[in-house]
This record gives sequence, structure tokens and C-alpha cells, in this order.
Amino acid sequence: MTILTSGNLPHKPATWLRTPSPCPVITTRANSSMGITSALLTRTLTTSVLVLCLSLTATAANAQQVAALPGENSVEPASTVSAENPERTFGYVLGDVLVQKIPLGSNPELIDELPLNRISTWLKRRSTSMAKDNNGNFLLSIDYQIINAPTVVIPAELPALELYFTDGSVVEVGAWSFTLGPITTELADSAGLLPKVQENTAPDIIDISVAYKWMRNALLALAATLLAWIGWWFWRQNNDKVRLPFAHARNRIGKLGGTKADNIPTAWIHMHDAINRSAGATVQLATLPALLEHKPWLAPLKNELEEFFKTSSERFFAQSHLDQKKTPADFPLYKLSRQLMLAEKRHAQ
Repeated sequence: MTILTSGNLPHKPATWLRTPSPCPVITTRANSSMGITSALLTRTLTTSVLVLCLSLTATAANAQQVAALPGENSVEPASTVSAENPERTFGYVLGDVLVQKIPLGSNPELIDELPLNRISTWLKRRSTSMAKDNNGNFLLSIDYQIINAPTVVIPAELPALELYFTDGSVVEVGAWSFTLGPITTELADSAGLLPKVQENTAPDIIDISVAYKWMRNALLALAATLLAWIGWWFWRQNNDKVRLPFAHARNRIGKLGGTKADNIPTAWIHMHDAINRSAGATVQLATLPALLEHKPWLAPLKNELEEFFKTSSERFFAQSHLDQKKTPADFPLYKLSRQLMLAEKRHAQ
């Protein structure tokens, strides 16, 4: 690639392209001997130069536009307005509310609302509101409340304000001074003119004697009911032991040793007596079906009763111990007595 300069201009005149752009123009000519690679490199370089020129031109235009815009200091001058302050400038004490009204004209759109918080040792900005007067102009009403009390009369003031609006205008409000006094004077306090602080009122004592009597009577009634129920339960248990045959037999067998009484002949006799009393006659293995038919609540224990009669027959009527098929310990007599007692009580209920 050959760059055309004043020293190596060709003998044949060349055509020069003139442009009003502030960027220098570089003219390139591809040497046919360098081939396709030189042509691509030349095109890339030309494109980069053109992009750079366009960027410089855009930057210059933006700089001119920015220079034409007003700066940060080109804000409209603030206008001072006179606020409508409270009528008097003295005699304010703790708890008083001072209302300040600021005329805003026809533009009530503030950029930022005034914060509602404590603004000094003595004042708190309590609320703000917007209203219209008779002429259609807006008034900004601000309530300040005195939240502290000095010991002597002191000067105080409502703070100066700068109100910024969405149209760029600014309104300034000057401070307003007043005097703030104590609640009482030291002279009146020292002279004893102020009443003494009353003592704390004692809380009313509630008479709980009536409620206590009701609670005591209720507890006594509950205790009596529980005692009566426990007494009735014991009475019923004892009565069942006498009145119900199987309950009586189970009680007697239990006194003989419970499960240890399975081998005692007296326990077997008690069980036979209970079965005979329940049937009203002597019951044997052959007459057991008649008993179960007469008292169907014993039917679930049919197999146990049959086994009981077989074991009892072997125990009392066997010719010798060698003829016994079962030993006394093989049959749970005490368990059977309890099962018969429970079935009997369910039927008696």
C-alpha cells in the first residue's frame, strides 16, 4: 500500500475529494500486487477513520448543546413572601399550638413535603395542610406545637423556610419570633401559692367475700359429690360380692390366693357354687347347654365352662392320679372366675 504525499505524487493528475468535515481525509490506493489481503486492510482502516470522524463531530455538537443549556446556578431567583403568623408574640407555654399560613399563589405542587418532626428544643412540626382562599390562591397551613417548658421566659422562633416547587420557583419565608414562658413562676412556688401535688390515688379494693363464698360452696359441693361417688362405688363393689354369684366366687377365690388358688379344692367348690346359684340348680357338663340357653350372656364362655367341668370331673371323680388327663395347674380357675364376673356385671347393668 502506498500513501500519497507531496513527494511521491503520480505523474497522472489525481482527483481529490474535498469535505467540510474537520477530520483529515486519508486517501489510500490498493496495490494490485498485494492482493485481496491489502484491500481488506485498506477498507478496515478507512472505516475506522470515518467512525472516528463521526464520533468527534457528534461530541462537538453535544458540547454546543450543553453549552447552550442553563447551568446549575441558573435557577429562578427566590421570592420572599410574608406568612400569616399568630396574632400575639408572647404568653406561649407548654402545649400551645401555633399556626402559620403561607400564601403560595396558584402553584401548590411542592417538590418535597415538609417533614413532621421535632425541629428544635421547644417546637415540633405537627401537621401541614393545603387550602384555597376566597381568591382561589393556595395557602399552606403549618401547625407547630410547643413540647417543652423553660424555667424562665425565653425568646423562640418559628424557623425560616425555603419551599421548592415543581416549576422551578422558590419561595422564602422568614423566621417569626415570639416569647415562651414557664408554666409557673418560681415566686409562686416559693410563696406556697401553688397547691401541693396530690398523692397517688389508691386503687379501689374489690370486695371478693361474696365470690369467695360462692367458690367455697362450689368446692364443698364438688368434694361432697366426689366422696358420694367413691362411697357408692365401694358400696356397689361390696354389694356385688354378696348379690352376684360369680362376683362372690371371684372374691372368695381371690382371698385364697388368686392365681395361686387354681390348685386349691375349695376354690373349685366356690366356682361350682356360683354356677349352681346362677342357674338355680345343680349344673353338670351334661346340663350345661340348658344353662347357656337360659342365660345366653354366658355363651361366649361356653368352651371355658366345658373345659372347667371336664377338669373338675377329672379332679374329683378320677380313680387315681394316673387316670387324670390334666393336672390342676393346667386350668386357669381364677381367670375364668374374673371373666364370669365381668359378664355377669354387664348383664346386671
